[in-house]
Amino acid sequence: MDKPGVLPYSSAVKENRSVGDTASRIAWHPAFVEALSMELTEYMDVLEIQPELQLTSEPLRIDCVVIRKAGNAVIKKNIAAIFRGTNILEYKSPGDYVSVGGFYKVYAYACLYASLRETPVTDMTISLVESRYPQKLIEHLERVRGYAVEEIRPGIYNVRGDIFPIQLVDIRRLPGDENLWLGGSKQPAWNTRRPEDNRGGESQRQRGQTGSVS
Repeated sequence: MDKPGVLPYSSAVKENRSVGDTASRIAWHPAFVEALSMELTEYMDVLEIQPELQLTSEPLRIDCVVIRKAGNAVIKKNIAAIFRGTNILEYKSPGDYVSVGGFYKVYAYACLYASLRETPVTDMTISLVESRYPQKLIEHLERVRGYAVEEIRPGIYNVRGDIFPIQLVDIRRLPGDENLWLGGSKQPAWNTRRPEDNRGGESQRQRGQTGSVS
């Protein structure tokens, strides 16, 4: 019988268990949830326990991962000067942008990658690439996270204050002579759409929510 305040283990969770799950894991997790609910019995009117919560219905995918194969290689290219061993990149199409919530999603991807691939976080970077100035995100990073954000090259904003080196890239402002394929004043045909076009409901929902994850 299901206990008040404790959601049942869904069939979807059971069906999505990885092949490596063992009988001991299947047995111990419900036992832990049961013990936890007993410990918190007097607070169950204000708490809800969600066992083995499945966060997404689709597989998690990182837009692009760039691996530096030679550890001592020096990369002078403006968009890659930040690169270390493993580099996580998120790209938004011209009609889209990196929201505050999108930042945390990519950050979570980086942490998950570090955990699953046993990669040192000190050897990783995060790059968020879009076709607009990320004003709301920068405001959030500065005011809420306490980070320092500085434009170190045209269109490239360095974010300081996190264990991950992070950069925000506005490809519209990249110099055309150095970034012929990604952007600059003479943008390729695939990237000529204005960021104001078809931004859609997500942009409207973001207005006035700088301090929240949306």
